Amino acid sequence: MIGFRIFHLAAPPLAWAALIFFLSGQPAPEPIAAAGISDKMLHACAYAVLAALVLRWLTANRQTPIWYALTVTVLVSGLYGVFDEVHQAFVVSRFPEVADAWADLAGAVVGAGILGALIAYHRAGHGKQQV
Repeated sequence: MIGFRIFHLAAPPLAWAALIFFLSGQPAPEPIAAAGISDKMLHACAYAVLAALVLRWLTANRQTPIWYALTVTVLVSGLYGVFDEVHQAFVVSRFPEVADAWADLAGAVVGAGILGALIAYHRAGHGKQQV
C-alpha cells in the first residue's frame, strides 16, 4: 500500500519532467514562435506545473514543514531547468539560453508559491468546512 502511495505521488512530477525532457529534445517549434507565444512564458508555465507537482509530492506527508518543501521544490525545479538547458545544447536547431533557465526558475517560484500558500492555508485549518 505504501509503495502505491509513493508511486501515486511521484508519478505525476516524474512524468511531467519526462515530457519536458522529450519536448526539449525536439527541433525548435516554429509554429509556436509564429503564433506569437512567448518562449519564456512557455518555460515559466511548464516549470510552474512541475513545481506544483513536486510540492504536492513533498507535502503529502503532513509532517513536512511547508518552508522546507518549498525550498526543496524550487531548488529541484530550478536545477532541472538548468539541466534541460544543457540538454538542449545537444539537440539540432536548439541552443541553451540563460534567460530560459531564469524563466524556468521564475515559473517554479510562482507555481510552488501559489500551491504552497494554498497548502499553508489549508493546514492552518482555514480549508475545513464548518458545519
